[in-house]
Amino acid sequence: QSTWDKQLVAEFCPASKSEYKSEDAQLIEDIEKDLPRTIPDIDFFTKTYYNQMFRMLFLHAKLNPGIKYVQGMNDILVPIFYTFVTDPTIGSTDNAEADSFWCFQNMMSEIKDHFISMLDKSSFGIMNQIDKISYILQKRDSNLWQHLVYSFSN
Repeated sequence: QSTWDKQLVAEFCPASKSEYKSEDAQLIEDIEKDLPRTIPDIDFFTKTYYNQMFRMLFLHAKLNPGIKYVQGMNDILVPIFYTFVTDPTIGSTDNAEADSFWCFQNMMSEIKDHFISMLDKSSFGIMNQIDKISYILQKRDSNLWQHLVYSFSN
């Protein structure tokens, strides 16, 4: 582990999952339910980096108790983490977890409102964003828009 996570991991992430607090059982279950679904066709996301991704999502949830973990956050973490681990221009992957975590934290600070269910139907929520994208797509590519509307209505 790099220096970034020693204090955070020591405070929030025990070495063994059996040592986690009972109050974290639902959080652990939610993250563990989503991680295996994270691009299962690519070996990278199966077991190789599973523990690091779990730790990053768990730490994010503990540091952001107002939102915690919501389904889909794993899909936001994936391209960030994959880039830091596989980009040959970075050199060493020693800090990939730390760099990915802090980039993920910063990204989530910008888009967190989309993960608050009470805001789903507000002007800040995800439904409003989907409506905006749908409107733009309808104007720019009506054939694709019609195909998507038809596909999701069936």
